[in-house]
Amino acid sequence: MNEMVEELANKWEVAQRTITTRELADALGVDVRTVQRAANECFDPATVQSRVVNGGNSKVFTEDQATLIKLNIQQHHNLATRQIDNVFAEVEENQ
Repeated sequence: MNEMVEELANKWEVAQRTITTRELADALGVDVRTVQRAANECFDPATVQSRVVNGGNSKVFTEDQATLIKLNIQQHHNLATRQIDNVFAEVEENQ
């Protein structure tokens, strides 16, 4: 029985990494409101995951969503001063 459970567990996909609004804003060097506005332009707010962080409700984005938000912000904000290819790598470096 344990072998079967272990085999099934190994077949499951690893859950996608997520990033909070604050983490994404810090990684991009922009204000949290900038990320919130870009997220609202890209996605229906009802379709974005949220979780409780430090007693407040925060949106969390998948890697794909974070990339789309970054691209949206680049259209309206000068992120050219910082070369950020991978938002998650940037967050991990700063921790």
